[in-house]
Amino acid sequence: MDFQSAYDTVWHTGLLCKLKKMGISGKIFTYIKHFLSSRTMQVRVVNTLSGTHTIENGTPQGSIISPILFLVMINDLPASITKTEATLFADDSCLFTSGRKLSSISLTKCRTV
Repeated sequence: MDFQSAYDTVWHTGLLCKLKKMGISGKIFTYIKHFLSSRTMQVRVVNTLSGTHTIENGTPQGSIISPILFLVMINDLPASITKTEATLFADDSCLFTSGRKLSSISLTKCRTV
């Protein structure tokens, strides 16, 4: 699975709560909080510049800390998936299972998320 727009959809409040639960506090917590807050964006098309828009979710593309923050956000995902195993790497995930009969592990119905 590939998480589409993974870094763009990170929920700041939820991420900060997860960091606190992990014991992240002090200066590093404050740094991350400030890193995520009050971010804005503008779009330039040729010589026309759009208005400024506040970014309420997501982490900056290309930032070295963005993959780490995304993994913190989804780190509890494998534990919530039943009857299968899951691995995580950056914004990709692999789900797998095993069994004695193909019929017992085959998906009868697949849906796109």
